[in-house]
Amino acid sequence: MYIASGEYPWSQIYERSDRKRNLAEIATICADAGYDGFEGLADQPEQTAELVRTLTSAGLGTRSIYANALLHDRDQAPAEIDRCTAIARVAKPAGLECLVVNPVPVDWNKPINKDDTQLSVQLEGMIELGRRLREEGVTLSYHTHDSEMRAAARELHHMLLNTSNEVMTWCLDADWIYRGAEMSIHAVMDLARLYADRVSVVHIRQSQAGTWLTAAADGDISYGSISEMIRAAGRSPLLVAEQIPPDPAAAYAGAAKDAE
Repeated sequence: MYIASGEYPWSQIYERSDRKRNLAEIATICADAGYDGFEGLADQPEQTAELVRTLTSAGLGTRSIYANALLHDRDQAPAEIDRCTAIARVAKPAGLECLVVNPVPVDWNKPINKDDTQLSVQLEGMIELGRRLREEGVTLSYHTHDSEMRAAARELHHMLLNTSNEVMTWCLDADWIYRGAEMSIHAVMDLARLYADRVSVVHIRQSQAGTWLTAAADGDISYGSISEMIRAAGRSPLLVAEQIPPDPAAAYAGAAKDAE
């Protein structure tokens, strides 16, 4: 079983201690802790090459990488697709299997929903990106935050109902679904049941009464039940641990730009 550490918790740890993120230090800690890999955030191909070198030196795998992409704007989407494809091309020789892509919201800090035209453009972009990545031997894995749960989760549903696993799979981040659905475990379980056969990556982050836990434990989200659904659907996703030390000042944190 492959278990990686995600980058999001580390960004929070370094930010809260007012330190500059040190990828080499993070990689060493993760390797010493027994992780198989690390799902890092990549913005550009050059950064990806450095990420791969650092992780490889620490003995960590790079079977998944995370990237944000602006795909709901028709003028900007082509360049974003080219950028994500280039990231995948750089990381593929190091064992990349899934590029976890989060289509960015209209505004990271305001609850502005994408309209139907923007959703149509984004869907076209995801399909084209999925096709391009498949040519590189990499799978597109669709990631969401809490914003995609607004308006009856129309953004999430539109992306998944109008694609297939040949084009795009799903990165299940149960914690963001839980928060976006106003702390509803029913919403989490219903979506997991509905799209279990789409899951290629699972981001694991647990909370109790909405406050994040440092270590995996029983809490708000039943990961055991989710696992049963995914196994029953015949999927064996990559597991990415994203446990975050509790922040009393922000038990419910809205999606930040680099959030996963």
